[in-house]
Amino acid sequence: MDIRLTNVVVRSSLNCSVNLTLLVNSIANAVYNTKKYSGMVWRHRHIKSTCFVFHTGKLMCMGNNSVKGAKKDLRKYARIINKFGYNVCLSCIKVMTKSAVATLTGKLNLEEASKLLSGSYEPEIFIAMLIRRGTTNFTCFRSGKVIITGVKKLNNLVDLLSELEMFTL
Repeated sequence: MDIRLTNVVVRSSLNCSVNLTLLVNSIANAVYNTKKYSGMVWRHRHIKSTCFVFHTGKLMCMGNNSVKGAKKDLRKYARIINKFGYNVCLSCIKVMTKSAVATLTGKLNLEEASKLLSGSYEPEIFIAMLIRRGTTNFTCFRSGKVIITGVKKLNNLVDLLSELEMFTL
């Protein structure tokens, strides 16, 4: 069984308010449209992840495939904002959620797995089985691929994935 992180979402606070209209005019690759979204969407060309900046000084960084890399990218965005004259003090860095993809050793028998694992499998509606455990959602495909969203801790995944391994063909 192989588990690979695909997305990590991290948030933080700059401890200062930010004028987004001035900032978006000074930065390339940033979009700020108050009619569509209250924050500025910023995709820096040298930083892998995408950053959302809010006028309250909150930052949300997503698109990296490791927690360490996401925190590093968040610091890079904060450092760039600091260069525009804001008194930035990055604090309260918190991992919000993670997404992962798991590959099981064989093909899944979705009919049997949905009965015993309390999953939702309607092949006429959607080709995958859906399992919900708290805030974590598992989308299990017949090929043995499992898409996992809403992960807080990776060690909680191993239990359900080992149960899914029992239903491989």
